[in-house]
Amino acid sequence: MPTKLILTYDTSNKCYIKWYRDKLTGKRRKIYLGRSPSKYNKHAYSRALARWRDFESQIENNSNALPTEQLATPKRIEKATRSKNRPLSTAAGVYDKYVESIYLQVQNKTKGNWTYLVVKSQLNRFMEFLGPKKHWDNSKVIHKPPRQSQSGVNACLNNERLIGYKKYLDRLIRDETLSRTTAKAYFASVKRFYMWAWENEYIKELPRKYYSRDLRFKVRIDEEPNFETSVPLFTNEELKQILSIPDKHSPNSLLILLALNCGWTAVELATFQIKHIERNALSDGSNEYIIQKSRTKTKVMGSWRLWDELGQALEYYLQYRHGKSWNRKEHELVFTTNDGRPLVHTKSGNKRRKVQTTTTIRHDAVYMRLYSRMRKLKMTSTKRSFKTLRKQGATAIQNITLDKGVIFTQMYLAHAPTDMASKHYAKKNPEMLYPYIDQIPKELDIEKELTEVTKYYRGLLYRKDK
Repeated sequence: MPTKLILTYDTSNKCYIKWYRDKLTGKRRKIYLGRSPSKYNKHAYSRALARWRDFESQIENNSNALPTEQLATPKRIEKATRSKNRPLSTAAGVYDKYVESIYLQVQNKTKGNWTYLVVKSQLNRFMEFLGPKKHWDNSKVIHKPPRQSQSGVNACLNNERLIGYKKYLDRLIRDETLSRTTAKAYFASVKRFYMWAWENEYIKELPRKYYSRDLRFKVRIDEEPNFETSVPLFTNEELKQILSIPDKHSPNSLLILLALNCGWTAVELATFQIKHIERNALSDGSNEYIIQKSRTKTKVMGSWRLWDELGQALEYYLQYRHGKSWNRKEHELVFTTNDGRPLVHTKSGNKRRKVQTTTTIRHDAVYMRLYSRMRKLKMTSTKRSFKTLRKQGATAIQNITLDKGVIFTQMYLAHAPTDMASKHYAKKNPEMLYPYIDQIPKELDIEKELTEVTKYYRGLLYRKDK
């Protein structure tokens, strides 16, 4: 091996690279030429050097000879070389072909990128079930069962393996490692893999019990449903205790009451802007506050009328934060962190060949999840969070409008319409919901706490003006 290397060794990715200049664009480009455990590995270096010589000769004829996908990351070259080394006589080789077929559908936009990631993740568990690392080798027979005349992939993707995988998932359900719904999804993905392998003639026949009822995940009838834990809620007494804690450094009570009034989650409150507030003057001199905002998840426009005292408390808070001309600052956020940052932040990144954007609540806005107040009152629970308030308000609306169907609950939650009439014919009048929203404080028995919150923010504004 020469003392001076032609190729450069990338220590972070543990692979050989080479910089070259593109003749068409004049820009410098980098090509990954294969992994190596160390810089001076003789066999790995000679393979990478051979790749570079081959590519160098192609550059002279055509600078775009090598596909862009092979230039991007070392993982892609490793994936391409690894899949070529696994023959179709093994389950691993058929798995590679199946995953590749789904990825081609993603590129043709017939399937989403999420489908590719989910299928790959679900099948990886099945491949691990066949044996640790054994399904990655190049042998023609993988885990050939005893007294079995079949060979190769037919000995692996057979009836016994499918039944064994079903028993394996049943054991995980009993151990509470997997939920029944997740196990059902895993098994359905494996059955689709079997069907695809049979349709493309990689296996001679489908398992004998492929359509059998024994391979279905049934809901256990002997289990009595627990209605108390299906929708975890706060009791009226717990809500009163949570609202009784005074606001010191953040508008906790205001956030809680808005979540109950409008059925909002933390993301809705974090993206709440002044332009979403409509203030109407009434004949008696008071104001009516209407909130019109599209839900972040469904993009359905929702409309809610604030309780009278909550509307006044919000008015005092906005004057305290933005001054008396707060309604002119339409694009300002109503709630921010103490240092003025938005409560939500967006992360963007290129992950697995697709740009993904994630919106999350900032960690310093922990009051959005009620945990601090619940901890003080010793009522912490993993099943109850800030979203529980949305469920609390929806339950109150349903109890109030019990004889009028679920249409008002759907309007309160800003759910997308499901029936044909709501989608294309009937238009809902949001004002029909307002009288029922006004009854929520009485239903939850928080009228006194609502008055105390209004008094607190009135005093906060008075002390600032003074």
